[in-house]
Amino acid sequence: MNPLEVTNKGKTMATCLGANQNISSGAKLFNGIFAIQEHLDQRTRIEEYVETHSRQPLNFPTACHADCSLGKWLLSDTAMQGADVGLLDQLCQSCEEFQEAAAQVILLVNMGKTELAKTALREDALFSQASERFQEYLAQLHVLHLMQAK
Repeated sequence: MNPLEVTNKGKTMATCLGANQNISSGAKLFNGIFAIQEHLDQRTRIEEYVETHSRQPLNFPTACHADCSLGKWLLSDTAMQGADVGLLDQLCQSCEEFQEAAAQVILLVNMGKTELAKTALREDALFSQASERFQEYLAQLHVLHLMQAK
């Protein structure tokens, strides 16, 4: 099976089509691959914002459960079905940490402190660490849902 596919109740669905996939029961399956890619796209936009010293305002969610696919899935009726509440809590906390770190980086650029913003993007800084933790929890949730779909 292609790693980007999920089998549920005899139906195979490509998970790269969106964050949530409908299955025959009407439930929505979490798509961690899409959520991780969405996060990486956000991270790249912030890094490019710092590198280009853009004065164009960055449209970026500033709170967990905003317009991202993860937030929409978490607010769905099926998010808590078979959920690991501890994992969801860690996921939300890491999302909030990343959002706060991203907001700090953007604020530094907007204040004209580009060198400090670049320092905040380093691997040993909160921005990168929070991003890595968030991706790790997204991957764990994705695996959990793949196992539950079998």
